[in-house]
Amino acid sequence: MTDASSQQPLYDLLLQITSNGTTAIMIVAFVQWLKESPWFPAINQESTKINQLLGAALAAVASLGISYSVSGRIVTIAFDYVVVLHGLWHYAQQLAMQHFVYHGFLKPREKPQSIPIKVGTTGTIEGK
Repeated sequence: MTDASSQQPLYDLLLQITSNGTTAIMIVAFVQWLKESPWFPAINQESTKINQLLGAALAAVASLGISYSVSGRIVTIAFDYVVVLHGLWHYAQQLAMQHFVYHGFLKPREKPQSIPIKVGTTGTIEGK
């Protein structure tokens, strides 16, 4: 039988994945909504750089919130390098999770092109 303290790292990992994943889904959905909205004409399906900058900015805001809720600290003017590194780590995690959510679930995939091949009389395959 295992005690509760041995399961704490797994619980912390699941909490972090759930927190980052939920936040990433909400941010990607919000950016998608902005792309469809007539109120923000600069943000649309073709404005790739603006969309990426917006996603990065929202990831920064989200990572500060996640850092605060997980570590119990708020970032103040007197930065401690550990707090800054901790915030940067959450920022990188949030960016990666948003990238995964967008490219894994929303971005349309291109169909691979088929290459016509011809089988020769000698049994070899000849490409185009």
